[in-house]
Amino acid sequence: PIYASTMKEVLAELLVATRPWSFTATAIPVLVTAAVTGAPFFTVEFARALAMGLFVHAGANLTNTYFDFTNGFDTKQHNSDPTLVEKRLSPLTILLMSIVCYTIGIFSVLPLLFSNSYHDMIIPFVAGLVLAFFYTGNPVGLKYIALGDITIFLCFGPLLMQCSAIIMTQKMSDELYLYTIPIGLLTVGIL
Repeated sequence: PIYASTMKEVLAELLVATRPWSFTATAIPVLVTAAVTGAPFFTVEFARALAMGLFVHAGANLTNTYFDFTNGFDTKQHNSDPTLVEKRLSPLTILLMSIVCYTIGIFSVLPLLFSNSYHDMIIPFVAGLVLAFFYTGNPVGLKYIALGDITIFLCFGPLLMQCSAIIMTQKMSDELYLYTIPIGLLTVGIL
């Protein structure tokens, strides 16, 4: 079919379009952050950090699919995601789902952003969100101007890990910066 026709097909295609196989790139930094900071794993704070990371990551993957297609980088001959090239879903569906994912990621930490105990979280969270969108989002498209690797390093290394540390412990961790380097480089290497 040109477009998925049943709700079940649409949901299955949307799930695949989020690239869930890449979510270990988000889960590992959050797990390492918890281990390094001594934060417990089975808490609301840990779940909140993981949800924030996973939904922003899913939103970024969908944004990437949308802009790679609309900017002409994904074609039938060469594509990183066939969802739009093969017309499995419409571009509007992908764009709207990316907005939904970003929104869930934002709402998972929104109460914390207005708390004095978490004021240090605003800068890494907003920076990560902006970089995630503008990795391929117009008018910037960091990936297209040779800034993709540094963007990925920052998003999956220091920004995600320090934001997770703040969520789980209410403070940044200087010790964590050492761990952000191999985690960020590993993610860049995977990409």
